[in-house]
Amino acid sequence: MKKIMFFALLLVCPMMALAQEHRPADHTKVVFMFEPQDDMFYMRESTPNQREWARLSDFVNKHKTIIRNGEIKVHVTSYSIAMHSAPSNRLLAKTMANRVKTELILKNGLKEEDFKTLNKAETYEGKAPVVVVEITIPEKNAPAPKPTPAPAPAPAPRPETTPATAPQPEPEPVVAPIEYSHWTLGLNVGVPFFYGDMVSWEANNNFHVGYLAGLQLGYQISPTFGLSLTGDYGANKAGPRIRDKRYYLSPEGNMYERFEELPANVTGVEFNDVYQKTSLINLGLHLDINMNKIFTSRPNRLNVILSPAVYGQNFSTKILSDSDDKQYVTTKYNDWSLGLGGDLALRMRASDLVDLQLKGTGIWINKDEYDNISENKIKEYTHWMWGAQVGIIFKLGGNQRTNVLYK
Repeated sequence: MKKIMFFALLLVCPMMALAQEHRPADHTKVVFMFEPQDDMFYMRESTPNQREWARLSDFVNKHKTIIRNGEIKVHVTSYSIAMHSAPSNRLLAKTMANRVKTELILKNGLKEEDFKTLNKAETYEGKAPVVVVEITIPEKNAPAPKPTPAPAPAPAPRPETTPATAPQPEPEPVVAPIEYSHWTLGLNVGVPFFYGDMVSWEANNNFHVGYLAGLQLGYQISPTFGLSLTGDYGANKAGPRIRDKRYYLSPEGNMYERFEELPANVTGVEFNDVYQKTSLINLGLHLDINMNKIFTSRPNRLNVILSPAVYGQNFSTKILSDSDDKQYVTTKYNDWSLGLGGDLALRMRASDLVDLQLKGTGIWINKDEYDNISENKIKEYTHWMWGAQVGIIFKLGGNQRTNVLYK
């Protein structure tokens, strides 16, 4: 019986030593969840991603020295099945992995060479899209004592040979860090409305709907501030307010009280019997302010953009008769003027390449006579132009095409 126990101990002890030799000294694995078809890395407060990040960050800081010395690698594996093809899923997975690595580089001081990255078009334990970060710190073995070497006979001299070159390990592929784009090009379409001596709504009991279309070129300086140039062309009609039926308008474009004694050389028609037809060119220089970043530093795919601007405006206006659509006021206004105002836009990130936009515009018109009514003898109205547009914005440049607005 004692012999059996002795041989059992001889078998068990080496196995225990081997297990102890290969047992990792420290290990961590974290899983970051992403939204379907969205490569943005969100770490909102009191969410699993934030708790996982805190655990990973503490572990990296604890072992940062040996990671930076190249003794171990940070393994980043990204999984996606949200796209229509395997190459598209691997591309999305690559971008997701880059987002996580960028956070570790910026916040924990790691370098690109500290990572080993895999991008897979599959699920991880039934979940996708996810990014799994795993770090294993192996236990170092103490060096075994070296036996005292016995004296050996002197070796025979050998002919000199060229030493063989040791095989070099293949370099790991380097994944480029995220490079955000700054330039955008947009197309907007919508309708303009005029407010002044005549208005585009409540006019002759009509609501006039015109058109407004243009281009938008933008440069995003930072996630908070940007600059943009806009150019629009549009047209619409406007008519007198219902309460202005008691006024006369002369062919020279002057308004008179209905019951006042008109000068002998002045004729006129009721103000309610004419309407305004205006086309315009609108050029704007904008300062774009991302209002989301005023209140939070977290990235968001839906942003509110406030854009105060200065405009150069060219108006071409005719006053026409309501009965036969012929020109009533003998002159036609066509001139440039200065405008002040801006846009308020709701901009949504649809993909890395494209944003969608809904915006409203308000502009104070500097020249009251833009509507071809040269002298309003009754009341001076402040003249405004309003606009509502929808648009599509293309993001230009950057190896990931994600605009810095969403950083």
